[in-house]
Amino acid sequence: MPSISIGLPVYNGELYLRVALDSIVAQTFSDFELIISDNASTDGTGNICLEYAAQDQRIRYHRNDANIGAAENFRRVFQLSSAKYFKWAGVDDYLAPIFLEKCKKILDEHPEVVLSCTKVNIIDGAGKILRRYDDQQGLLQSLPRDRFRQWLQQDSWCNAVYGLIRSDELRKTRLMGNFGGSDIVFVAELSLYGQFNEIPEYLFFRRIHEQAFSYECSIEKQREFYTPKKKSGAGLVLRTWRHLYEHTRSISRAPVSVVEKIHLLFHILRLAWWRKAQLISEVTSVLRKSAIR
Repeated sequence: MPSISIGLPVYNGELYLRVALDSIVAQTFSDFELIISDNASTDGTGNICLEYAAQDQRIRYHRNDANIGAAENFRRVFQLSSAKYFKWAGVDDYLAPIFLEKCKKILDEHPEVVLSCTKVNIIDGAGKILRRYDDQQGLLQSLPRDRFRQWLQQDSWCNAVYGLIRSDELRKTRLMGNFGGSDIVFVAELSLYGQFNEIPEYLFFRRIHEQAFSYECSIEKQREFYTPKKKSGAGLVLRTWRHLYEHTRSISRAPVSVVEKIHLLFHILRLAWWRKAQLISEVTSVLRKSAIR
């Protein structure tokens, strides 16, 4: 059994796939398995994956019969994993060679940490660094309520989801759901299980380009990304409502004390009050669209 499992969910990712794979196989820490789940790609993704799998026995390639949606494919690569530590990899992104070595060292030496990540460089399609991502991804507070609140105060780039995570703790969460911003909800839930550590080195390179999901993300684009079999994206409009509901579910099942749960649920109520204008706007938008139909 390897020490680390890396899961790479991919759909039509041939443009930058080789860069991502080269950065993984070149890691200084080599005791890992790479699990690729191809979401029924229609480009050259499958051939590239098979080529790399033939050259490196650490790589396992799986292809879905149909596009099951991004979130389900993210869950699938974890379900196929077997190692003590797990990491998701983005097909557009790449890692510095010492990424795994550095992150694993933190988890090995600090049992209270459930996720280890690094600083992030935001790059463009040509690999040029656009800027350094300065928001803190580390959550070293001892109380779950403080980690949870701190995470939700940050912006929505959610780079921490690509950190190295303890598989046992990850398995206790609900992973990512089929709704917009589910990665934010998932990381918030994981923060209830332990601390996050951010290594102050820029070892993760996240690519932003015109074909990326996060680039000009419309409602229709979200629907295609999360639920490709559905023809309507109306449910994605109620994003704020869905997030508050999912946060409440996360809190109710988290292994924290009753006192912590009370504090956390009060925070959800405060969030609802602070975001009441957005909540009203979302309901109004749905009603307006229903009336038009």
